[in-house]
Amino acid sequence: GNTGCNNFNAPFSLNKSVLDIMPLRTTRMACPNMERENEFVKAFTGKIDIELENGILVLKKENRTIMTFGRE
Repeated sequence: GNTGCNNFNAPFSLNKSVLDIMPLRTTRMACPNMERENEFVKAFTGKIDIELENGILVLKKENRTIMTFGRE
């Protein structure tokens, strides 16, 4: 994937509705707003619960929604 600045990838496993993402590997370009990128990388490491709520795919970590996906 791409954070808007750096590219990333990571091994992962999926067990029912839990996505377990190993630490992300990223390129290391210095970009504006690196704090936001670091927050994104941290959010997408570890166990993430996958839920479907009213047709919206919801990704949660520690019971907090970190990302949603829906149709336009």
